[in-house]
Amino acid sequence: MRNETLRIDLTYARSPLFVRQTVARAFGIPINQEFTWELLRDLICNLDASALPKEIVFSGWSNMEITIREEAERLSGFLQVLQKRHPDIKVSIIILD
Repeated sequence: MRNETLRIDLTYARSPLFVRQTVARAFGIPINQEFTWELLRDLICNLDASALPKEIVFSGWSNMEITIREEAERLSGFLQVLQKRHPDIKVSIIILD
């Protein structure tokens, strides 16, 4: 996956479960269980850099932040951990989409 830009659309996020499942699916994790941010952190952040994209682009973030603010904060915390472990990954948030 290393050469790819991973696009994650959160425009229709109305629940925390939707956000976590959308992130899991984007990273190729099967949706066969309920996800917590701790589990996603362990599954994704511990991957080898060659298994991760060079860039992650989020759309729909502003809608999600209005609808489920606490989940937006948790996702932001997850991304901070991801960038600490993999500082070469670029994360972009499209403000106006």
